[in-house]
Amino acid sequence: QRRTRTAVGLTRDNRLQFVAVRQGITLWELAKVMKAAGAYHAVALDGGTSTAMYFAGKYIARPGRTLTNVLMIYHRRDRFEAARPKFGAVSSSR
Repeated sequence: QRRTRTAVGLTRDNRLQFVAVRQGITLWELAKVMKAAGAYHAVALDGGTSTAMYFAGKYIARPGRTLTNVLMIYHRRDRFEAARPKFGAVSSSR
């Protein structure tokens, strides 16, 4: 089915890619998008009304429903440590 989609990919030089597609595409089309963006490995996340992306204080793609699971990436450890108690995240060993 054609749906909005969210995916995470990894390039050959170990860079993470986060993609949210706001117009409906198939999983096959999403795979082609990720490959074209340079992803060597990729995984499709929940799509449809669950498609969302929030970056630098604003929504890139706004979800169509309340989300119960999220994938959060922090560039700075101090910001992760400050936010961790709010989300119940387990402390990392690094």
